[in-house]
Amino acid sequence: MLSEIFTTAFILAGLIGVQAQSCMSKDVARFHPVAVSKSGTFSVHSITLVHVGGAPRTAYDVLSVSTNGVSDERLEDFSLRNGTLVARPVERTTATYWTPVITSFSADEGASPLMTEVGNTIPTGNATDGELQANFNALLRRGFKGYCAMENEGGFPLLGVKGQDSWNPGTWSLCPNATANGRQDVVFNSNKGGPHYASSECRPIDIWMIPATNSSF
Repeated sequence: MLSEIFTTAFILAGLIGVQAQSCMSKDVARFHPVAVSKSGTFSVHSITLVHVGGAPRTAYDVLSVSTNGVSDERLEDFSLRNGTLVARPVERTTATYWTPVITSFSADEGASPLMTEVGNTIPTGNATDGELQANFNALLRRGFKGYCAMENEGGFPLLGVKGQDSWNPGTWSLCPNATANGRQDVVFNSNKGGPHYASSECRPIDIWMIPATNSSF
């Protein structure tokens, strides 16, 4: 799967730098977010989640392209639901485990966007589809709703985030996390600075939203 995504990305390498025009939709079915360099040597990296803390049945994750030994959630894909970024983990089918609902929590300038990971109130193996959907909808309503698919003429949509004044797809970077052994995290508006990242070490990227090939979530 990832090799196919990377191959497609390289074929479309010439589209880097095409200016996004406007917000197309805050609702996008399943996609893979991919970090694509905007300057220097062309590179493309699949974006995943890494755990950075939490409490019982609740965890907090950040967007990153490398784990550096930190456990990451096994993901199927992402989607946008009314501006909320949703990550879909690999389903756990037994009553022993909780299949978490992972939704966007914040997108602060100078930091990696935060996701919150909450276990279902009912073990998956004991829940009906209706019960799980109702629980998902309740958690979805709490999510940060500041994301949008931005127009990218001739290429895949770009993931944009609501800034102070307007939607903007051009303020993403990959930055080494000084407090996590240089882990390469996705950072929003890195020039604002932050406790974990030095803006001088960040590389500007676009986040391409490449459609997944599986059925709808």
